[in-house]
Amino acid sequence: MKKHGMTRMEKFEMLESAKSMGAGAATIASAGAAVGIGNVFSSLIHSVARNPSLAEKQG
Repeated sequence: MKKHGMTRMEKFEMLESAKSMGAGAATIASAGAAVGIGNVFSSLIHSVARNPSLAEKQG
Protein backbone atom coordinates (compact mmCIF):
# COMPACT_ATOMS: atom_id res chain seq x y z
CA MET A 1 0.00 0.00 0.00
CA LYS A 2 1.41 3.37 -1.03
CA LYS A 3 1.74 6.23 1.43
CA HIS A 4 0.08 9.51 0.69
CA GLY A 5 2.49 11.97 -0.92
CA MET A 6 5.36 11.54 -3.30
CA THR A 7 8.38 9.31 -3.04
CA ARG A 8 11.91 10.72 -3.18
CA MET A 9 12.26 9.60 -6.79
CA GLU A 10 9.01 11.28 -7.81
CA LYS A 11 10.12 14.50 -6.11
CA PHE A 12 13.48 14.31 -7.89
CA GLU A 13 11.82 13.77 -11.28
CA MET A 14 9.46 16.68 -10.68
CA LEU A 15 12.36 18.94 -9.71
CA GLU A 16 14.34 17.95 -12.80
CA SER A 17 11.36 18.62 -15.09
CA ALA A 18 10.84 22.03 -13.46
CA LYS A 19 14.52 22.84 -14.05
CA SER A 20 14.16 21.89 -17.70
CA MET A 21 11.09 24.10 -18.13
CA GLY A 22 12.90 27.00 -16.47
CA ALA A 23 15.91 26.56 -18.72
CA GLY A 24 13.66 26.55 -21.78
CA ALA A 25 11.91 29.73 -20.68
CA ALA A 26 15.26 31.44 -20.07
CA THR A 27 16.48 30.40 -23.53
CA ILE A 28 13.39 31.87 -25.18
CA ALA A 29 13.79 35.11 -23.21
CA SER A 30 17.46 35.46 -24.12
CA ALA A 31 16.66 34.85 -27.78
CA GLY A 32 14.14 37.70 -27.63
CA ALA A 33 16.74 39.99 -26.08
CA ALA A 34 19.23 39.08 -28.81
CA VAL A 35 16.69 40.02 -31.48
CA GLY A 36 16.13 43.39 -29.79
CA ILE A 37 19.85 44.14 -29.59
CA GLY A 38 20.22 43.14 -33.24
CA ASN A 39 17.47 45.60 -34.19
CA VAL A 40 19.26 48.43 -32.35
CA PHE A 41 22.54 47.85 -34.16
CA SER A 42 20.75 47.35 -37.47
CA SER A 43 19.15 50.78 -37.07
CA LEU A 44 22.55 52.28 -36.21
CA ILE A 45 24.11 50.82 -39.36
CA HIS A 46 21.23 52.06 -41.52
CA SER A 47 21.41 55.57 -40.10
CA VAL A 48 25.18 55.79 -40.63
CA ALA A 49 24.74 54.53 -44.19
CA ARG A 50 22.23 57.31 -44.85
CA ASN A 51 24.31 60.07 -43.25
CA PRO A 52 27.98 59.13 -42.78
CA SER A 53 28.88 62.50 -41.22
CA LEU A 54 26.93 61.55 -38.06
CA ALA A 55 28.85 58.30 -37.48
CA GLU A 56 31.03 59.70 -34.66
CA LYS A 57 28.08 61.29 -32.84
CA GLN A 58 26.03 58.07 -32.69
CA GLY A 59 28.69 55.64 -31.40
